[in-house]
Amino acid sequence: MGSYILCQQKRTEVPFYLKSISTNIFSIEELCFFLYKNIYLLDETIINEKLCQWIRENLGLTELGNKLTKQLSGGVDIEAFILPIFKEINYLTHEEYKSLGIKLEQLDEQPLIVKEKLKGDCLVRYGKYTNGIKVYKSILSQIKESSLGGQFEGTVYHNMGCAYARLFQMDEALECLKRGCELLHTRAAIKSYLGTIYISKTPVEFEQEANRLGVDEQTKAEVLSELKESENGEIKSPNYEAFKQAKEKRAVGNSGEYYKTMDLLLEKMTKEYHNNTGF
Repeated sequence: MGSYILCQQKRTEVPFYLKSISTNIFSIEELCFFLYKNIYLLDETIINEKLCQWIRENLGLTELGNKLTKQLSGGVDIEAFILPIFKEINYLTHEEYKSLGIKLEQLDEQPLIVKEKLKGDCLVRYGKYTNGIKVYKSILSQIKESSLGGQFEGTVYHNMGCAYARLFQMDEALECLKRGCELLHTRAAIKSYLGTIYISKTPVEFEQEANRLGVDEQTKAEVLSELKESENGEIKSPNYEAFKQAKEKRAVGNSGEYYKTMDLLLEKMTKEYHNNTGF
């Protein structure tokens, strides 16, 4: 994995659609890369007969496709299923496969609800915020039945709040981040919550909430410094820039321009939502 692997097998014109991340793959090399990098997303939407059929009919790897179909008939064993795919093109070194095996064993030992959280976190890293939020909500609906404590629940709320914030659904973001704060009691969670308040509310409301939480001046200064640093970064979200400009217009009393900008932004984000989720 330390060097580029050139496509040596057939590249098909008919892709396999990875529903979880809304991405098409066209070769076995691309499939191997995805499987190796995304073990938390390996579920029935990927490991199924449709993938076996695509490997047989579109990649022309009939023997491999049949082997995988036979493997499925005995129940889903992720490691046993993906190993033949890697071996087909010698994608992994011995050490890489050994490391992957350890990760899969560790994952298999985790409670189902923990696996689901790892899946949600992975989706959020891919920018699939809506899909990630759905996973987090499902976890929270089951959490009372689990033996996991408040720290786990707090982390789920915190991560869901961050996902909502990336969608600019600030009321939902604040609700989740506040709950995360209450459960986690960590400085990092407080800073995330206060940072979102500063972005979505007024400086006065930021100060009021910071005082209510008993936050010291140093922590408040760090929140503002980190926000400024983020704004000055080289990579900026166009949606965030539009949201920021809309806030500035509202701050100077130009409510008409604020709502006009927000309407355009929401329309754009609605299109992005459909593109990312397929519905």
